[in-house]
Amino acid sequence: SRGLEIDVLFKSGRQLTGIEIKSSSTWNSSFKKALNRFSTTHQSLNGCYVAYNGENMEFSDGVEAINYKKIYELFLPT
Repeated sequence: SRGLEIDVLFKSGRQLTGIEIKSSSTWNSSFKKALNRFSTTHQSLNGCYVAYNGENMEFSDGVEAINYKKIYELFLPT
């Protein structure tokens, strides 16, 4: 009801990655809210991503905004 759910939680070993998915092509800082809140109230996330229809950006809080067409890259082996 407060809009603080995370759309995707991906677990690989002990690492947990959170992904928010937005349909917007314009960035809004509120897109990061649930990811940051989860990391402070539950478990620290090893990766925090917002997939949307805009440009890639990195933020000082560790969240990365990625174009939704590149979301598959998050699941490629490193």
